[in-house]
Amino acid sequence: MFDEYANLLFGSPEKRAQDNFDLGIKFKKANELRKAAVFFERAWILSQYDLKYANDYYFCLVGINEIYKAKDVLKQAVFKSYKIRNWALLLDFSQFYHTHLWRHLKIDQFDYDFEALDHIKNAAAHFAGEMESVAVRQFPENYPKIRLCYYLFGIEHPNSAIMLQSDRFIYQHDREKFDLVAVVPRTESFLLNDKHAAPHYKRLKESDIETIFLEESAEPIDRKYLNIAKKIKEKNIDILITMAGLVEMHDYFVQCLKPAKKLVSMIYSTPAIYCNPDADLAIAASENHLMELTCPSMHQGMVYAAPDLTNMKAKRSDYGIPEDAVLLVSGGREGKYRSDQYWRLILELMQENPQVWFLGIGLKNVGPEYAKKLFPAEMAERLVFTDWLSDYFGAVSLGDIYVDSFPEAGGLTILDAMFLEKPVTPVKPDILDPFGKYSLRPSSQYAPEEMRFDINNLSHLKATLNAWIKDKNLREEMGRKGKAHIPAASLTLKQNIDKMERALSGLLKKPSYVTQPNKNPFFSVLVPTYNQAGYLGAALDSILAQTFSDFEIIVVNDGSTDNTEEVMKKYAELDARIRIFSKPNRGAGSALNHGLKNASGKWISWLSSDDLYLPYHLELRHSEIRQNPEVQYIYSIPLYFSDDGHDPVDQPSLESLPPLHLQTLTFLYMCYVNGITMVAKKELLEAGGGFCEYLKCSQDYATWTKLSMLTPFTVSRVYSTRSRVHPAQTGKNFPIGCVLDPAYLAMETLNKHRFSDYVKFADLNNQEHLTDIVGQIMIILLDDKSIMVRAGMAGAFACRLCQWLTEDLQPEQRAFITSTISARAGHLLHLLAPESAMMLKQVISSGSSKFDYKPCDPKNLFLKPIEKIWHFPDGIDYRQHWLKFLDNMEKTGYSF
Repeated sequence: MFDEYANLLFGSPEKRAQDNFDLGIKFKKANELRKAAVFFERAWILSQYDLKYANDYYFCLVGINEIYKAKDVLKQAVFKSYKIRNWALLLDFSQFYHTHLWRHLKIDQFDYDFEALDHIKNAAAHFAGEMESVAVRQFPENYPKIRLCYYLFGIEHPNSAIMLQSDRFIYQHDREKFDLVAVVPRTESFLLNDKHAAPHYKRLKESDIETIFLEESAEPIDRKYLNIAKKIKEKNIDILITMAGLVEMHDYFVQCLKPAKKLVSMIYSTPAIYCNPDADLAIAASENHLMELTCPSMHQGMVYAAPDLTNMKAKRSDYGIPEDAVLLVSGGREGKYRSDQYWRLILELMQENPQVWFLGIGLKNVGPEYAKKLFPAEMAERLVFTDWLSDYFGAVSLGDIYVDSFPEAGGLTILDAMFLEKPVTPVKPDILDPFGKYSLRPSSQYAPEEMRFDINNLSHLKATLNAWIKDKNLREEMGRKGKAHIPAASLTLKQNIDKMERALSGLLKKPSYVTQPNKNPFFSVLVPTYNQAGYLGAALDSILAQTFSDFEIIVVNDGSTDNTEEVMKKYAELDARIRIFSKPNRGAGSALNHGLKNASGKWISWLSSDDLYLPYHLELRHSEIRQNPEVQYIYSIPLYFSDDGHDPVDQPSLESLPPLHLQTLTFLYMCYVNGITMVAKKELLEAGGGFCEYLKCSQDYATWTKLSMLTPFTVSRVYSTRSRVHPAQTGKNFPIGCVLDPAYLAMETLNKHRFSDYVKFADLNNQEHLTDIVGQIMIILLDDKSIMVRAGMAGAFACRLCQWLTEDLQPEQRAFITSTISARAGHLLHLLAPESAMMLKQVISSGSSKFDYKPCDPKNLFLKPIEKIWHFPDGIDYRQHWLKFLDNMEKTGYSF
């Protein structure tokens, strides 16, 4: 036995990885998957996540139902492919990862991994130069038509709601007003030979719609999709219309390459589902007002479009179904039908009613799987499963009752069945459920109440279905009632097209200026500015282009010496919502406070004059406020871009933002809030004392720290602002200030507040929260990037921490924290600098006796910092500058 495994212990990591992998393959072939997983994991780790081992390891984990571990493997593969700059593998593994999320964890509607999406966005940034060099077709300046490009994802799925949406609209546009191009991310040979795609391709050609294909070449997949983006840009497309833009990561990559002036995401349900957060417009299949709550872009509701029924030719005999059978029909994406509950309901109905048959459209794979698992063999002939059908409406028309999938509900298919006068069973969304708002479907808007069912009351659903099965007259009555419940106006496709075309035309118009001020605006947008006349106009344009218009703009000129005054007066003349103020130069904090004092809005927003809002920023924040009336403060992370127009690769992830129970404590490590992303109630900002006026950098740091002790912060998981990186920024000209200013403010706050204020929103009886607090304590004390460490103030933090441990905690809480710190850091003490080791020992040994914290004077701490923290690349000793500043503060009466 030892001889067989000895080679796993010797040799280079690469050889040991391969040997472990080979042994894993041996066990896999013998179907001993648990043993195989052990050796695949070793190969995976020894190789430092060599992607050639990923697939076998992943499928082995899925085979033994280690679903979350399998998810982690795919995410590591995404990150590794990004790290080695293999964009083709990045796209493939990202798609693999996304598919795993919805197939195994059922979270495609609830939680995108935006960190993984950011990698694709950053990968696209590497091709910015190539995209800029594309030769674009030129049109006359007064060219009357808008150039639309439909990105037809899923053309081979004819009864997919995604494809039905595009199929209903692409052929209906007024060709006198719109030029049309179609992108089909499949090869032309596939389109010619696939039985479902071929009719669509033929119709595109007959309609004289130019089509862009995926190239039939040996190039890597990233280059193929890059070439699609280049062809779109070559044609000078005004608006790219995508179908469910986050379903396919390859298609998302094309969107990130920005091949058109505007991006529209057409979706068949809640705008948050599958909608690219950078879309300029989301067109949903329903006008249910609740859907607006989750839309990160401009929401133009799209009511139901009646299908064309002239070509229905299906007959029951085509599927071997008796004419006298009561036929239950359903259809859609197979992932929605992976529910034992659903199939057990169908089984019970068929057992109790021998005349019942079931037709599953598009369920060719998942249907037989559950038939074999749950249904007796004698019922097999009464279960009919098909692939996607070109004559989808004809197949639905054969049914007597449409039984919706659950717990994940269907979409447009329900409305199609209602239009065909079939009684339906849509699942009623639970709005009180955290994810209920994501489960909204068009059926929620249109279906009569007696045809909407609670997933928690299946007995009611079963009883209703049994009644319909037994009573043909009742079925027909409910079918007529369902069709009548669809608003009559929505049955005309032309009305929908007209509505859509108005929205598309509006995207390309310049902002319309307002001649009357908003007397009681919802938002007051503060724009402090100093010598940034070159940027100010773009910042104001980005506010005026907002899809939400109930705001005022307060521009405060902080003593600029350039032509800032001229720029802001020009804009104030254009739009009555802009109010302008000028004052002597006293810094951004002073300008913000001046704006706050003069603001009349209920909520305060802030845009630095060198930054930008994306068009939906204020609409998004307004929706988030409506969604959660108790919220007082919302923030996010901006998208950073450099002054030359190229987005930097190092884009912070939304996942890096702290959870609620760490929101205040994290400020002692770093200032994680960028002010341009936040909105806050005016009364909250006033209660926090406004902004710091006596420091040059980080004037908002103390404000956010104070506010984080007053109210829970809400994180917006959507990027809606852009922050410019340029040489003239204060942080670039005075880099040491970005260390000292927040350190000074942190020390000021630490002197005034006990440690318990920093963990106010943590549950100290929750060991997960305590463990997270310990982790944050460790990085504040030991990480070189920590504000406390960089300015030599970690000792003061340790003292406040010891006071908390000895005076404020229960014995079991104190024991858990000190033992956890000891377990994590005890073996590192001999490796740490003497000051750090001493602090940790002090914390670990904290007893139950009272610990007296004495306020610390930053001046003394600055005199004795950890030497490696002080870097002076320009040769200036900023310590002397800072001590002089502190002396001046003392002379003005400020003290600790």
